[in-house]
Amino acid sequence: MQGKCRRSVAQHVITLEDLWVQYWANGGCAKEEELDAYLNGVLEPDAFELAVLGWALEDLAIG
Repeated sequence: MQGKCRRSVAQHVITLEDLWVQYWANGGCAKEEELDAYLNGVLEPDAFELAVLGWALEDLAIG
């Protein structure tokens, strides 16, 4: 999932802000900077945060 998110943002399919807003709306707790760090392999979120990120991707029709 990390790669799919990173590619979608890098290819301008979605913006990091759009992804973060949808993630946050679905109950995610990470700040936008933390989400960016995850996408770049700096942080590793827990299982729930990964699930929320997956829901955000589905909502944005990327997942």
